Amino acid sequence: STLFKIMFTTLNLSLRVGSGLLDHQFIFLIMNQENLLTSINLSLLRKDIKQINFQEPKFNAKSHDKIRSGKVKFFKIWGYITPHDGGRDVFINKNILRKRGYKHLVMHQEVKFFSKVTPKGEVATEIQIMNPNPLQMDDGTRRIKCFKCKSYGTHVAANCPS
Repeated sequence: STLFKIMFTTLNLSLRVGSGLLDHQFIFLIMNQENLLTSINLSLLRKDIKQINFQEPKFNAKSHDKIRSGKVKFFKIWGYITPHDGGRDVFINKNILRKRGYKHLVMHQEVKFFSKVTPKGEVATEIQIMNPNPLQMDDGTRRIKCFKCKSYGTHVAANCPS
């Protein structure tokens, strides 16, 4: 295992810590924050260390800022939406539906959605069902009335599509 060489400059104390339990003196110094910050100089032994590269995931996730519309191609617990503006099908998950108070989607149903592009493909981030039937509404979801279009649904005047 890789060993760490810990040099305590003030105390002239040198400890080697492996993968086993830490020495009680080291734990005491960790608990004392002032001594830890002022007197410990950490350096790694160069001969035991292999090069470790940490890379951030490369998402390049660009999102579509405009509302898009499409039809449901398929849906069980997950499914796809075929956008009207062309392009590849957009993945939809049941968790996105639950955020808006829906249980499920029906094939060929009209929806409006926002999406983002991920390494696995395009994914819907927000969705609105056009003319949802009451069975699609999640239990306990209150049907609210939009004051702009005077219809009942899952949107309010601030998010009204009309």
